[in-house]
Amino acid sequence: MTTTLGRHGLSVRGYDIEHVRVLPGPRGQPAFGASPHDGGGRPLLGSRRRPLIQLSDLALTDRRTAIITIFHEIAHHRSFLAAGHGGSEYEAERFGERMYHRFARRLA
Repeated sequence: MTTTLGRHGLSVRGYDIEHVRVLPGPRGQPAFGASPHDGGGRPLLGSRRRPLIQLSDLALTDRRTAIITIFHEIAHHRSFLAAGHGGSEYEAERFGERMYHRFARRLA
């Protein structure tokens, strides 16, 4: 997936994207993805020492869901850098959708 995104001008090389079978979400419901940070707002790092994005099985049900989830989590990472907090779910989802549509246009 990451190679395909990069070939279409949507590089995610600045992040470590890792699969986690199940991610606990808010109110005990399973989550699609996570962009974990420590108590000081610093991103947890993946195996290559880059900010970690975790994707659950839910996120990997199809290409569209995976891409939206990846960029949703990137939006949270960017918000932490810019504002010191993860930002809103609404804005993160909008960013994920925009990036998916950019990818889809480039495939056409």
